[in-house]
Amino acid sequence: MKINTEGAPKDPEGRSFRGWINTVTSVEGETVRVMFDGREGRRLFVRQIDPTDVDPPRAPYFEGDEVVAMTVVAAVEHHHSDEATGADLYLFATRVIPVRREPGHVYARTLRRGEADDGTRVHLRPGDTLTFEEGAILAELEAIDDWERAGIEHGWVPLTPVLWTWLGFVPTRDAAHVRYLLAAARRLDEAARLVDQTTSLRDQLASQISTGQVGPLPRRTFFKLVGATEVAVVALERVVDMAEKAPTLLATPHALPAPVTTKREAMRQVRNAYEHIEDRAFGRDRQRVDPSVLTIFDHHELVTNNRIAYRGHTLDLATEVPQLLTELRAYFKTIAGTM
Repeated sequence: MKINTEGAPKDPEGRSFRGWINTVTSVEGETVRVMFDGREGRRLFVRQIDPTDVDPPRAPYFEGDEVVAMTVVAAVEHHHSDEATGADLYLFATRVIPVRREPGHVYARTLRRGEADDGTRVHLRPGDTLTFEEGAILAELEAIDDWERAGIEHGWVPLTPVLWTWLGFVPTRDAAHVRYLLAAARRLDEAARLVDQTTSLRDQLASQISTGQVGPLPRRTFFKLVGATEVAVVALERVVDMAEKAPTLLATPHALPAPVTTKREAMRQVRNAYEHIEDRAFGRDRQRVDPSVLTIFDHHELVTNNRIAYRGHTLDLATEVPQLLTELRAYFKTIAGTM
């Protein structure tokens, strides 16, 4: 076959030009576009094209060339162990970008949160060492939170995985403090799930009522709603209790968020009523007769206004509770970030 060499580059050794290398195929069968990176004798180095490569130079192939495809590094993975083999030890990945190249070394760093990512990657020739100087690898709590949030279009973003990942980077962490924070985060995530369940049940009940359904179906949904609300409030108040004790137990200067403090007593009262519902059924509070405690069984506000009303206290499940969840999430994250 005759090869068109019109406009072909000249080889100092006088070898025949065989063509331009535009793509290479990996052992996995993936075909990628490549560009010319350089030569060492008859070794022709090609690398993958990055988004920032405008009009990338083509790689001229001469008879007898050894084509060497460079290794591309787009990110680094963080693990709990240098010899991590299990998925449970994997933390997260961070984009890396090149800083400079020296003979045998390519220096790189991680991309900072909020820093524009133009797609530039690290490219290594065989024998090159990828080097990260001190401070080049940076783990950021908010970046880890962003990473956890990826793929969740709306709704609650679990806090426990975020804190577990972040605390793996804190060398001076107190083991007891870590256990406390993770326990609080687990409770918070579960409380958020239960609150979301009450929303779904209330919407379901409203739909059943609006379409004129009567009898067992809406009644069944109603009692599911009441039960889910009781469990959700108990779970949430227990998280508030842990948050309230955090400044003392974790030796942190961060005070309980104001919205949580404002609803603290209402939550305590409602939670206490739900947990001691056997006493409330007989109109008692701590063995004292008090007819006002019977309001815990009036579910009109719950069904009509998505709100719990008890002995003059109210707790709005549509506005106040989601705000409390958000405030508590930010509060525990702040504490973790300063450990």
